[in-house]
Amino acid sequence: MTAGFGFPDCHLDGKGGHYVTTGPIESIDADRYRPLGLIANPFAVEGDRDTPALRLAIAAEANRLRAAIDRATHAGTTGPILLEKSNEFPEYYCLRAIATAERGLGLDEGMNVLHAYIPFFTMRLGRVRATLLSLGERLAYRSFDVTLAAYLERVLATPDTSLGTYQAALDAGLNDLLTGLSADPRASVASIFGEMVDERRPEMSGTPDTRLNRLPADVDETVSVPEVDETIGSAPIEPTIFDAEVLERLSSAKQLEGGTLEAEQVPSDSPVYDYFIEYTRVHLSPVIARALDVYRLRGLDAMAYEFRVTKAPRKTLLALARFARARFSNIALIWDGFESWPAVPADLRASIVDTLAEMSEMLRGQATVVVALEPGQAPEIEEAFSTGTHVSWSFPHLRELSAPEVKLEHEYVAEWVAAASIDPISSGVLDALAPVVAFAGDNVALFTDVASAAVEMAADAGRMLEVADAEAAVAEAQG
Repeated sequence: MTAGFGFPDCHLDGKGGHYVTTGPIESIDADRYRPLGLIANPFAVEGDRDTPALRLAIAAEANRLRAAIDRATHAGTTGPILLEKSNEFPEYYCLRAIATAERGLGLDEGMNVLHAYIPFFTMRLGRVRATLLSLGERLAYRSFDVTLAAYLERVLATPDTSLGTYQAALDAGLNDLLTGLSADPRASVASIFGEMVDERRPEMSGTPDTRLNRLPADVDETVSVPEVDETIGSAPIEPTIFDAEVLERLSSAKQLEGGTLEAEQVPSDSPVYDYFIEYTRVHLSPVIARALDVYRLRGLDAMAYEFRVTKAPRKTLLALARFARARFSNIALIWDGFESWPAVPADLRASIVDTLAEMSEMLRGQATVVVALEPGQAPEIEEAFSTGTHVSWSFPHLRELSAPEVKLEHEYVAEWVAAASIDPISSGVLDALAPVVAFAGDNVALFTDVASAAVEMAADAGRMLEVADAEAAVAEAQG
């Protein structure tokens, strides 16, 4: 689940102050292709189990969605996107396109977007809680200490001198932390909250936390509804003595490597830590403050759960989005999987539509909502989001390219380039690829490999694709 076992280094990117990760995890960078007018290499396809034409079509639709989200990010218009999925092809095609788009969003440091995928069936957990759950998990397991560093920097930029913990934190070197965050964000965060680990207390892994079971799935929220109160309870920080499974884990832990399995050290209390927690409680959310406290005591797993433990999920969802935006340029929430919509009772359908529309409006300016539907699948939702940006997944030209005899046409290449274009279409890329089209003839796989190589040459040089790149790629393919 975690994005980066081994925890890669992180630094400021020098292009607007975004924190980015580097190191042993796989990554994608949209900024590499922006000089070409593209969000990605249109011809960089994944896997080998599908036909070359289908791989190109899936990549194109994934790029089309990512480009739409990127345009929303840079235009500052975070209104909804209505993703119209084709029902003329096997469902597998759209599932692959969604998975490819998700992978790109999750790894692309250039786009700098935090995404969450929310299937419709998860809304049985609560119409808002399902989105809160998914976003909380994505936030927790995407280099969370990098996000926390960005948040702490934002707190330092807008201090609250009226808080009772401020003066003690100032005396303890609060202002010196800014220098540390700029030099080494990961180490600075670890000095206050501890190293980023899934669980600091291995014996606590699997300890039940039943607080969510006592909270209603859906809440009729008003301004007066608090996120937390004295009845909500706290996260378990010690194993229950009667929990046989926990006792067995404790016994097993002591046998590892001939010694005792030591818990990850929890940093000592500090005035600086107290100030950050109080600031978060007052200015952002008591739930987020509790979750950060649990992160320090337990780690990522317990924190991800704590994000959900709220009596006012709408308020907590908005607070979580604001917290994430300290690091990320945008948030993309993808609602999908509405196949069972016709079976939902009419009154519940109305409530769901109202809630989705309300969340979209509430998160405007913080997140881009993507609603993925087949035509006629959920008319009420389609109508509610009809004024949003429309993105169509129709897999154009796939039938022609799947025929026994195929000849690459200019319009096919234009479609693949257009799907990955930041602007309506990167005509420079299209024109420069003419030598590759002529060389490949009817061999789609050969065209894909050579065209991809040409795009990478231009990306390496940080400029628009030129005919010389295409000719060099062709020459290399000819050996």
